[in-house]
Amino acid sequence: MTPRPARRRPPVLGQLVRFGLVGVVNTATYYGMYLCFLRLLPYLAAHVAAFALSTVGSFLLNSWFTYRTRPTWRKFLLFPLTTAANFAITTGGVYVLVDLLHTGDRTAPLMAAAVAVPITFVLSRTIMLEPGRGIPVEEEPRAGEPHVEEESRVYEIRVHCYGASEEALALQEPIARLLCPDAGHDGPCEVPWEFTLAGAGRAGGDAATVLVLGVHTSGARAAEVADRVRAAIGETRPVELREGDAERFEALVEQYRIESGARRM
Repeated sequence: MTPRPARRRPPVLGQLVRFGLVGVVNTATYYGMYLCFLRLLPYLAAHVAAFALSTVGSFLLNSWFTYRTRPTWRKFLLFPLTTAANFAITTGGVYVLVDLLHTGDRTAPLMAAAVAVPITFVLSRTIMLEPGRGIPVEEEPRAGEPHVEEESRVYEIRVHCYGASEEALALQEPIARLLCPDAGHDGPCEVPWEFTLAGAGRAGGDAATVLVLGVHTSGARAAEVADRVRAAIGETRPVELREGDAERFEALVEQYRIESGARRM
């Protein structure tokens, strides 16, 4: 019996590193604006203005770079829940450090921001990856417990294109080669897959084309395929991974049923 591949944890560590890099850039941007506003405003007003202007940049960078998911209005509307916690911690921290502990008003914001980082990461990850619509988090089995294989299901890997459908169609061939390097191989592909196209709205009301790759596999394997797709097409197009609709991929579901039955024979 061929051993099954070990399950892979979601890339939390990589997200944390990227989150930290975004935090450095965003903090530097915030601090630069804070110093500029401090020449005209009291320190708390300067903090509020700089914080508000840096929030939009933080949302976009965390969407495209940290979590590599498409920014949506739903996420943008939920994002203030993260910034509200960050705002409360940093604002309260600045007040305590300056008014109560008599720390310099130029260094207090940096100290308060450092305290807010871990809380902000947990909240932003929850919002950006939309629990219940994305990939379930898997835990490694404890010592002595049997390995339980995750149930296979339909997942969608959505590649957001910026042009007409021709751009999305041109991406099908290189992505297909990732999943099936040898088109003439014997037997079924390791991961059953299928392409389709969808539409999505963009800022300004323009329509964009989404290349949707449906795969029938475990959540961990779907995350691995999504990472390979991102590496293949580069960082210019957002790639989003979410649970798929089995009714939308009826042919894929039937393909998996037939192929999984053949493997058991």
